[in-house]
Amino acid sequence: MDLPNFFLADMPSSETLTPGTLTDACLTLKRNRRLYLEERTTASLIRTLANVAEHWTYPDYPIRQYTLQKGPEITGFPAAILEKGLLDFMKEISEENLQALVEQDLGHLRRLDEPCANESDRSGQRMSMAVGPELMLHITGGVLPNGVFTNIILGILAKSSQLVKCASNATFLPRMFAHSIYDTDPKLGACLEIAAWSGGDKELEEAVYAETDLVTAMGADKTVSHIRQDLPERIRFLSFGHKVSVGY
Repeated sequence: MDLPNFFLADMPSSETLTPGTLTDACLTLKRNRRLYLEERTTASLIRTLANVAEHWTYPDYPIRQYTLQKGPEITGFPAAILEKGLLDFMKEISEENLQALVEQDLGHLRRLDEPCANESDRSGQRMSMAVGPELMLHITGGVLPNGVFTNIILGILAKSSQLVKCASNATFLPRMFAHSIYDTDPKLGACLEIAAWSGGDKELEEAVYAETDLVTAMGADKTVSHIRQDLPERIRFLSFGHKVSVGY
């Protein structure tokens, strides 16, 4: 299976990222959000995400097959562990679970679509609407994929365009998940970008920060602290510091 070069991380390693490339990518993401994502209903996004996850449970799904074929050598996970981890995660991404998540966090399924009253407010006189950031940047840490997958899903539900910055040796699983989104809904996939560059490259980071509204970061506490210090004050920051994991 030959995957198309939909994402920056798909490009050959000989291709060098430049600040201009990242600026163009961010502007394209924000344009695509306006065209393809901003007016989508939460219910339609939930259906699409559930379909993406369901495809991963099919043994003959080409992207799953490719992931399980190439993944052990690239990620270091044994094939059985990789397969079980992916299936366990994807089986939780159902319409019912995603709807419950939105209702739990926002109080109403359509809160991101239009002004809504809480179910407990019988008068209907108090209404509010939630609006997600125009562009999110996710800075990932390590090779465990579940946190990255979750951030991408939450970003889609928030109707935000997203750039996922991976470590150079940890793009494979985020890329495969992004390709499965593009495979299911190309317009939605066009609101997502996967890229990799070495941490501490100020020129690349500043190019992305100039277009970003919210940054999430996963990694060691020291790394997260450095990221926070480098961010412009206007950017919202959500951090997920050091965690201890006993399994995938």
